[in-house]
Amino acid sequence: MSKRTTIPEILSRFWVVAFLLSLPFGLPAVLTGAISLSFLAFIALVVTLLFNGLQWLGHKALFGHTEEYKQFRASGGDPWFHVSCPPPFNCDSEQIRLTGSDEPEVRWFCKQCGAEAFDLDAPCRVCGFEYECPACGSPVDGEFAACTRCGNRPRRQ
Repeated sequence: MSKRTTIPEILSRFWVVAFLLSLPFGLPAVLTGAISLSFLAFIALVVTLLFNGLQWLGHKALFGHTEEYKQFRASGGDPWFHVSCPPPFNCDSEQIRLTGSDEPEVRWFCKQCGAEAFDLDAPCRVCGFEYECPACGSPVDGEFAACTRCGNRPRRQ
């Protein structure tokens, strides 16, 4: 299970990427002595903060007055840092980014063929499996059908 990525973690990842992307352009200036490496790192930090700050303000201005946005924020979600912020900046799983929860979703599979079951009351959409023998577990034609494998014949009550 992944933990929820925090805003300082995301900003630090953005800063590292901004600094690395600035090196090809700023390294000649650093080597000639026009600027220092710490100044280049500071400029990368300022660019990171401006970019993320404008993104945050944009989300507030565009969606801040909608009811969906207010509910999403009230549930602990953040549209910039948890949905549109891709890896490596936000390494949460897609489920955590979209739902805000690390609870695994429950999925059901057919016992016979392994296909995903969407309706538990209907036969399997792939192999048609619906009932199994209560004694040996092999597939049978109906709920009270005789099992061809073990000969069990369930009774109606």
